[in-house]
Amino acid sequence: MEIYRDRGDGSLKNKNQIKAENPDVSLPYVWTDATLDGLNVDYVHPTNPPTLSENEIAVDDGVVQDSDGDWNQSWRIDNIYTEYMGDSGQVVTVQDQLTLEERRGMTCSNMSLRLALHDAGVYQSLESSTTFSTDPSKEIRFKFSPTINRLDSWLIEASQGILDSEELDDLFESARSFNY
Repeated sequence: MEIYRDRGDGSLKNKNQIKAENPDVSLPYVWTDATLDGLNVDYVHPTNPPTLSENEIAVDDGVVQDSDGDWNQSWRIDNIYTEYMGDSGQVVTVQDQLTLEERRGMTCSNMSLRLALHDAGVYQSLESSTTFSTDPSKEIRFKFSPTINRLDSWLIEASQGILDSEELDDLFESARSFNY
């Protein structure tokens, strides 16, 4: 979409907005420099966003004028994650958010997870978790889900007192090596 800068107030507008502001003006299909002068606007040249690292995002940041007097789209680089105050009043750090994002991607087959649990020596402990005996639907998920995600609430609940968060992360990393 073509963008134009209003010379009067510096606001950015597209062609439709400019046409709507000038209903009594017959505008040509191709806007020349004379058309732009008559409308008191400048064309804004689009630019490619900058190269980003893994946790950055490019945000349109208005326009800048170059040494030739042309107006160009400007970009700002922001971090995808920023520190904020959580619902319960605790600070949620960038690292907390990165860890959560990584855990969202930790999925493995049920068989691979069971083999990793066995190798870690906690298979029997997890299988006999009171979570499963008090809620059969969770036991059914554990026995028959084709895939299991690191953030599945029933798994987190069942592993309490058996595996801490880091051990559960390691378990999923180990499960990936089984390729089932």
